[in-house]
Amino acid sequence: MIYPLPPNSGGAGAPAPPLLIPGIILELSVGDWSESIEVPGKIDTGAAQTIIPFSIAEFYGIPPSDSALIRGFDKASEPISYPVFPVRITVPGLAPKEISVVGCGRENILLGLDLWAGAILAADWNHKWFGYRRGLPIDRLIRMLF
Repeated sequence: MIYPLPPNSGGAGAPAPPLLIPGIILELSVGDWSESIEVPGKIDTGAAQTIIPFSIAEFYGIPPSDSALIRGFDKASEPISYPVFPVRITVPGLAPKEISVVGCGRENILLGLDLWAGAILAADWNHKWFGYRRGLPIDRLIRMLF
């Protein structure tokens, strides 16, 4: 899947633009009830876990299954406790994954490294595109380029 980079993605020294993916399917469930919603998500390679807006879980009445202490999120120096929710998430072009996500006050879903295991991510800042796909065994050869 190939997507354009935002028009404001600058050159050297400029902050990296968000890598926004439309059409993320987030499946929420409690007991016999389930709901699928389509939302955009931002790739966040600095996040170990995927994060959803707490407002989504609150709106659908999804209770947290656990909590997680996270340090360094939103520049916090001390660990902060966040609720954790089990979800099934589908990124276009990749297989659905059942993962536990952290809920916070952000507006967008942040797609962390837990979601990208087994995938190849690439960005071309000069030509203003980024893309991803499911990783293949032959992709191990890419390491030789570095």
